[in-house]
Amino acid sequence: MKKLLYLFVFIAFGCSSNDDSSDSPLVGTWQLVSIKANGIPIHNECDLENNITLLEGNTGTYFEYYTFQNTPCELIETYDLIWSNGTSDSKYNITIEGDISIFTLNGDTLEYSFNNGSGGVSTEEFRRN
Repeated sequence: MKKLLYLFVFIAFGCSSNDDSSDSPLVGTWQLVSIKANGIPIHNECDLENNITLLEGNTGTYFEYYTFQNTPCELIETYDLIWSNGTSDSKYNITIEGDISIFTLNGDTLEYSFNNGSGGVSTEEFRRN
């Protein structure tokens, strides 16, 4: 009987998550507001339709829009994602299709910087909707 009591206590209290996303400032919808390469804006109006929805439970969706020459801007892809707390209060890991990216949260701005392959740095900036 004592073993059953220990098992119940373990199940009830021992399986809680340390990564409680219910009160995370990251939860919400984030709209892309700029893409810069080496500090120079390189986005078009259609790029600014891209957005990220981050949900409680550390999941979410990235919505990607695209236009080619004179075609209308349209949603071309949605990506399921997983997010988690990073190395500090302002850093978060967002995993899309197995690739982990580190995002920095600063108030209502979420920023992702990466090497752009041509020796420079590109930055995508999102703002809370």
